[in-house]
Amino acid sequence: MNPLLAINNLSVFYRRNKKFLPVLKNLNLLITSGERLAIVGESGSGKTSLIMSILNILPRRQSKISGEIIYYPGEQSLNLVSLPEEQISRIRGKEIAAIFQDPHGSLNPLSPIGKMLRETIRGQGLSDKTILARCLNALSEVRLPATAEFLQLYPGEISGGQAQRVVIALALLLNPKLLLADEPTTNLDVTTQKEILDLLLEKVNTFNLTYVLVTHNLAIAKNYTNRIILLYAGEIVSDSPKEEFFSEPLHPYARLLLAAIPMSKEQPITTIYGNIPPLEEEIIGCSFANRCPEVRPKCYQKKPGLYRIKNSLVRCFLYGDNSGK
Repeated sequence: MNPLLAINNLSVFYRRNKKFLPVLKNLNLLITSGERLAIVGESGSGKTSLIMSILNILPRRQSKISGEIIYYPGEQSLNLVSLPEEQISRIRGKEIAAIFQDPHGSLNPLSPIGKMLRETIRGQGLSDKTILARCLNALSEVRLPATAEFLQLYPGEISGGQAQRVVIALALLLNPKLLLADEPTTNLDVTTQKEILDLLLEKVNTFNLTYVLVTHNLAIAKNYTNRIILLYAGEIVSDSPKEEFFSEPLHPYARLLLAAIPMSKEQPITTIYGNIPPLEEEIIGCSFANRCPEVRPKCYQKKPGLYRIKNSLVRCFLYGDNSGK
């Protein structure tokens, strides 16, 4: 498979009380064309910061970033971290599109839906008639009324599910290569969630998009992606094909997360005690050590590397450095 995005030694820091504290720590990740990838983890693990880094929309004065995010639109390669705003703005939306969790927050409440759609494709050298046809087709693609009346509606006049479908239409309008979906159904009811996720997967398959889905819901990751990246405290602790992640979870954190999912009325639910370490806490060893049921003394003294087991990578001393003492 051809690489589409290569993240190399990516670190992100946020300003807190005149100090910059790490949110992402030396992240390395390769995304190939056509992949359907899930990034999962608790709140505070760095999932949204990773998406914002790829889009180059981190708050300028309140954050710092180091490392590389190499995008391969063709034979050339572009480092999105250092790319001037004029160039990144031509990529953002057109080649790398995003869907965020609050659909109404993603839409301009003072702008009709039709105007937002038209502005997205304006500048492509198309006639007004062609632009209108493209807008109506975009609505039809996401199963919204393809009518002039619907184009005149404002975001506040439609439901949350309809608003998220408009956001999807906007994201797909310019035929992007990479689609980033950050908790795209969190604010929707369960039935609408499934409709939106099914629709997204259908469009990903139809247009052969590379798809990154951010979620804290392992059931969603299992049903809609084929590779699972588990983030914890700003680090990748597990990178596995979906089948291996669910049949043979390697990291203790992954096993605890899966044990916390109720599979039947009789099965007791496992609780993961404790919380993700705060940004202010300097961690010398494993970031999961204070919550891990399999912790060993060395886990507090040294940071584990990523070890390859079959087709997976896992950050845990259970699998490397010769001993778990």
